[in-house]
Amino acid sequence: MNLEESLRSIQGAQSSMYLYGVLSLGLNLIFPLILLSVCLYFLNHILISESLDFRGFLEKNFSALVIETLRSWGKILSWSFLFILPGIWKYFQYLLVPFVVMADPDYASGQVDALERSSVIVKKHWKALVLFLFLFNLFIPLVTTGLFNSYRLIWKNPTESLVLSALDSYVLILSTHILYNIFRKEVAPYDDAHV
Repeated sequence: MNLEESLRSIQGAQSSMYLYGVLSLGLNLIFPLILLSVCLYFLNHILISESLDFRGFLEKNFSALVIETLRSWGKILSWSFLFILPGIWKYFQYLLVPFVVMADPDYASGQVDALERSSVIVKKHWKALVLFLFLFNLFIPLVTTGLFNSYRLIWKNPTESLVLSALDSYVLILSTHILYNIFRKEVAPYDDAHV
């Protein structure tokens, strides 16, 4: 059944629609966190000579990452209920929360709060982060959807869709690397002897 037909039905939305909504919410939380975890694992593995495998890295960090991400989402949403601009400001302040959770030794030892540490780092590097947000959250998505959105249907254009998915993955890796470098300027999770 078509999504629009199900929502416009006289009987109301089917229970499967609610299931799809919950699954969509879960995937929108878990999938980006897994992608970010993969990127951060390799960045940490390259920069730090840790012998921790990916499974161990996830077991060590993923639950804290989910908890801190949900905390930041809650604060962003509560500030967004007031007005939209305070919510955008909170989103900006908590941009580096995943990096604090997964790469800050002070967070790992329980000395700092992830949301507060992210806010402090963002205040020190706000110009670079504003440029980052403009480029990776506004400009690149507008260009790719404006020019290439009709090619994203995999059953109509499989090759083009695969190329665009690879481009999206590259942009994600690049943006994660840029944010990690901004984070590393403030909080060095390793000493110079390991590099």
